[in-house]
Amino acid sequence: KSGVADVLLLIPKKGYANLYLEFKTDKGRQSDEQKEFQRQIEGAGGKYIIVRSVKQAIEVMKGYLG
Repeated sequence: KSGVADVLLLIPKKGYANLYLEFKTDKGRQSDEQKEFQRQIEGAGGKYIIVRSVKQAIEVMKGYLG
């Protein structure tokens, strides 16, 4: 579906219902659909993060799961 984050980690941790990662290039910007999806996720208690590299995504996931 248009706007859905690239990675969904459906494990509740650290007070969040789940973790969603959106990959973007250094200059990449969210679409309107992605911004709306982020609002919905955060409103439902999820954590939504924009990441700019695989390394950053791994660090975010380790921090979330740790």
